[in-house]
Amino acid sequence: MSRKRLNQNERWAWIGQTVQDMLDDAPIKVFSASNCPLIPYRLTNVSASRPSFGERAGILILDSGVNQNVGNEQIIKEARALGELVDWIVPKDYPNDRLRTIESLKEFKALAGDEFNGKLLIPIQGTHADEYIQCFDEASEIFPEADYFGFGGIAKASPLTAPLLTNQQARLEAVLHLLDNREVKQLHLFGATNIGWLTAYLRDEVVSCDSHKFRNTVDAEQTRTGKHGGMWGYVAVLKVYLDFIMQLVNYEKPEGFGEFFR
Repeated sequence: MSRKRLNQNERWAWIGQTVQDMLDDAPIKVFSASNCPLIPYRLTNVSASRPSFGERAGILILDSGVNQNVGNEQIIKEARALGELVDWIVPKDYPNDRLRTIESLKEFKALAGDEFNGKLLIPIQGTHADEYIQCFDEASEIFPEADYFGFGGIAKASPLTAPLLTNQQARLEAVLHLLDNREVKQLHLFGATNIGWLTAYLRDEVVSCDSHKFRNTVDAEQTRTGKHGGMWGYVAVLKVYLDFIMQLVNYEKPEGFGEFFR
């Protein structure tokens, strides 16, 4: 008996459902900071944002981007343009700079008012564990209705700006310190896709994380080999992404997943 062959649309639909089934088994939602249409959870910055990203994404986070010359006015403008296509909006923040981040949050509130209530992912920043708590308290006063916060500045804390956060264990302990001392309903970890964060991922309050590593890893490999290719490039990004998802799903058996996430 011959098997029915799937057409192209059916094949992509099957891949999409298979990916979603895997994601449903993971303890948190993992967002990819790339335009790969095969990954349903995606984070995009204002400069790179396109309506098609929101149309293809299952859940889309709009961010200002690290080291991007983008302010709250541009974020608000793009959020309005995307409309229902964007699920979460991150006001402008500054890595490891609590004061500038709080001033930026006040500015966003003044510009947008309550327009995006229910869609805000509020970033917090600091240079050490207690300062993140202070930032959380101040941000909660500005946005008392918010229940989704993002822990920022932990991907590449600089020895100059955050010397107490330069090793991963210190960054992990700062996250856990916040969760142990404040009632945080939902927490996102910006730039933290590493199996070393497993202790945080397994906390009920930590619901999501993101990274651009998936795309960057593939870009580096394609640059090394000189091979670049449209949809197959997306498939390569998806593979790296799913390698990490499988680590999360099989966290008791992490062997055999290579050096990328060690």
